[in-house]
Amino acid sequence: MKISKIKVNNYRLLKSFELEVEEKLSLIIGKNNTGKTSLFSVLSKFLNPSSRKGFLYNDFNTDFKKIVENSVINAEIEKEKWQDLMISMLVYIDYEENDNLENISELILNLDPTDHTLILSFEYFLNYDSYLRLRKDFAGFKSDKLPERGFDFFLNKNVASYFKKRNRVLESGNETNSIEIDDIRVRRIINIQTISAKRDIDNEGSNSESGRALSRFSAEFYKSRGSVNTIDLSDFQKKLLETDKTFNDIYKVIFKPVTDNIKKFASHGSTEPLLEIISNLQEEKLLNDNTSVIYNQDGHTLPEDYNGLGYLNLFAIIYCIHIKLDLLKKHGIVNEKPSDINLLFIEEPEAHTHPQLQYAFIRNIKEMLEQESKGIVLHTIISTHSSHIVSQSEFDDIKYFYRDFKDNNILVRNLSELQKIYMNEESKEEDKTIQKKNFQFLKQYLTLEKAELFFADKAIFIEGDTERILMPAMMKKLDMEKSKEDSFIPLMSQNISIIEVGAYAHIFEHFLRFLGIKTLIITDIDSVNDSDTACPVCIGKKTSNASIKHFLEGKTLDNLKKLPKEEKILKFEGGKWVGDVNGHLRISFQTEQDSYHARSFEDSFIALNYDFINDNKAHFNGLKCRDDFDKGKYTEHPIYEITEKCIAKKTVFATDILYFSNDNMSNWSIPQYIKEGLEWLA
Repeated sequence: MKISKIKVNNYRLLKSFELEVEEKLSLIIGKNNTGKTSLFSVLSKFLNPSSRKGFLYNDFNTDFKKIVENSVINAEIEKEKWQDLMISMLVYIDYEENDNLENISELILNLDPTDHTLILSFEYFLNYDSYLRLRKDFAGFKSDKLPERGFDFFLNKNVASYFKKRNRVLESGNETNSIEIDDIRVRRIINIQTISAKRDIDNEGSNSESGRALSRFSAEFYKSRGSVNTIDLSDFQKKLLETDKTFNDIYKVIFKPVTDNIKKFASHGSTEPLLEIISNLQEEKLLNDNTSVIYNQDGHTLPEDYNGLGYLNLFAIIYCIHIKLDLLKKHGIVNEKPSDINLLFIEEPEAHTHPQLQYAFIRNIKEMLEQESKGIVLHTIISTHSSHIVSQSEFDDIKYFYRDFKDNNILVRNLSELQKIYMNEESKEEDKTIQKKNFQFLKQYLTLEKAELFFADKAIFIEGDTERILMPAMMKKLDMEKSKEDSFIPLMSQNISIIEVGAYAHIFEHFLRFLGIKTLIITDIDSVNDSDTACPVCIGKKTSNASIKHFLEGKTLDNLKKLPKEEKILKFEGGKWVGDVNGHLRISFQTEQDSYHARSFEDSFIALNYDFINDNKAHFNGLKCRDDFDKGKYTEHPIYEITEKCIAKKTVFATDILYFSNDNMSNWSIPQYIKEGLEWLA
């Protein structure tokens, strides 16, 4: 028995949301405000019986708010046409015939022997009677009390008076057929425990409660073991009883003056029992008040709050996981069995931790959960903003959340789908071989190098080291040049990921479409002659650049030289990339500037900034043959020849440019093709 998917409707950002749940671990990733916290919240509110947070009007999706308001302020809906308005969460459970069906057998509504799906529906709903009452109450509110206040104000204060919670089982294949079930029955089928990102592990001082977080978790861990309800006394409890006896003898001596006087006062014909003072040590209170976690280093002990927040957070999560799993297992609770399915949600485990600890967490969490969850069916969901955690995760576990602004909704993409996209069944066998290699490269590159791309709002794909070193400087320079333009959003303030891919940007095309982020590809025109030998653009016959040939398929070198900048903006349509000014991808390469068409970045930069480099060439460590850095020495293609002869090390050359820049970088210029691309991206 397992959860196969979860659907949520009308809750915050989750307007019409669907998540496929992995059998063991689902890793949820995405940029800020893409519904990860909303999912955590709605699961807790519907499934966690200990959650004290009820639904609020602000939990309503904005479009759902409009639907509710319109139903109230417009003409009354007839009962025959009424459908309950609700926030809902549907949990799809798949079961097998050999599973223990004790808790669900009476809830199976579909009699088709091949259908093994149970649908649990959790709802916060407005029924017809409450709808009529809401209309009447709001009309009275508007006329009698605060006519200047609107519907949002009214329902924000009174939502719980009209909307109520209920649980139902829906028939698979016919969801109009249903039966209601109570919370107790739900808990037998599914149970949830959550570990919030707010774990209260501040180590500012040992006198604070948070300063002893691990000690507090130690007490909670003991409590979660449920030993109070076991028949056989634990070793710990036996020791407490022995200690009680010892303390009783000591108490008799300590309190003898008091008890002797009490006996005197009570001995005159009284039948009242005599007072005794005894020890009554309680294990839970003892652990709460007297348990300390310490660090032992070279024989010296230090309090727990002397360590960094990163380690505290990691250790706290491990404690919390043990505690939550014990609660799911219902350790030591008499006549209680674990639920059929158990869900553990861990929110942002990376808080306060440096990359090495994040790597350690994700590398070990699966094995730990496997070991500690024996005997129960456990699904674990982890949400994260950490590229370090993503880089160490299995591709098939990853769920990418992204926002559809047009429909005001959150969509989910499974990274396991990417391989299917790359391995299109309609492709030729030779193409499939290439695409398989492309996918393997992408998977390796993302996990080893640039998992940050998952969390970016925009991306820049660049050729090599020179652009990698100089791109942030060029972005900052453009920001300064555009600082007086109110409509320009500084590039350095945006969440832009810079990815170095050489001439392999085309391999990322399916992935970029998958993410749906605005992307700028900065590459070189790479002109070659008929023998495929590099040559100046003015005498070139074609381009050797794989990305240009892929994204601008069929374009000759002459076409590329004259291509308007609007036609470099692309969208994917009909199985190919086509020009569209509203597209999300732009490819930028060298264009003619000041009567010269460069072939590479270095070529274009030298052409545009010849005097800047020439004035400092004696100190440019990235140059060689400095005497040849002289336009007057060449009769043909001087800049091209200088670039070929005088660049010794591209990375050092790029560093030289930064070193000799003035404070506002006004002593050199950005090549036009890069500037146009950055302006588009901004």
